[in-house]
Amino acid sequence: MYLPHLTLPPSPTCERERGRERKRKRERGEEEEKERKKKDKYLNIGLRRGRYICVNQHRGQISQKRGEFKEVVMEEVRVLGLWASPYSFRVEEALKMKGVEYEYAEIDIMNKTQGLLDCNPVHKKVPVLLHTGKPIAESLVIMEYIDQVWKGESLLPSDPYERAQARFWAKFIDDQLTPAARRVLMGQGEDAEKAREEAENFLKVIEEEIKGGNKAFQGKTMGYIDLVGSVVTYWFPVLQEATGKELVTEDKYPAIWAWGERVLSCPAIKEHLPPWDKLVAYFRVFVAYLNSRSPNS
Repeated sequence: MYLPHLTLPPSPTCERERGRERKRKRERGEEEEKERKKKDKYLNIGLRRGRYICVNQHRGQISQKRGEFKEVVMEEVRVLGLWASPYSFRVEEALKMKGVEYEYAEIDIMNKTQGLLDCNPVHKKVPVLLHTGKPIAESLVIMEYIDQVWKGESLLPSDPYERAQARFWAKFIDDQLTPAARRVLMGQGEDAEKAREEAENFLKVIEEEIKGGNKAFQGKTMGYIDLVGSVVTYWFPVLQEATGKELVTEDKYPAIWAWGERVLSCPAIKEHLPPWDKLVAYFRVFVAYLNSRSPNS
């Protein structure tokens, strides 16, 4: 006897499962789209301004053309920085010492973009390292991140004690000496004079440490503390010429001066330092601008 082909109605359980699967796929798609947009927000920062070092690490390339970048699959490494900043310089130099290719975006610190504020919402300043779309802020933190993530000669000493010492003196330079020296060289009036004694005391501390053979300042190769110290050995003298003030001299601090000559004579460092004359001109304008906004001016 012929029986017609019958199509059984779908099981309610199967229908519910298929519905759940469709919902999961939809949610996964929405999450992936959100992540892509978030990554694009970071990756597109600064791409249409400033100078660029076109870079690609491991798996791809970015075509370099003013105002136009074509992206392909790769490990993204980008630096948001300021050409005249010693903090941007140390981050870029750390990447170069590790052999990491990267892309650089110049940021106008007088007109901070929303992109920069999104990347560094706490301090709102450069440099910022973007690695596969994830932002890392603060130059000392970035340098340690670079040292841990990429192979090559270590920026920090391998010995735990010596590594701790390098970190200590880097923090001392950034948190104690540099703010005081900045007030001396970029400030004016009574505040600048008060800061001088403080800055000179800090310089004397470093001078004695170097004279005493502190290993943090005696590395056989360029490393973490040498890059951090470039603010003392290069940027302070630049500011001295720009402002006509005196703070670090060979007569007063011969050990610091000799340390600076050793660091700055390194071909890799020397090649990448911002031009002296250009920095002097920049800081003359910048310091004049700051002083024009001072309540005491």
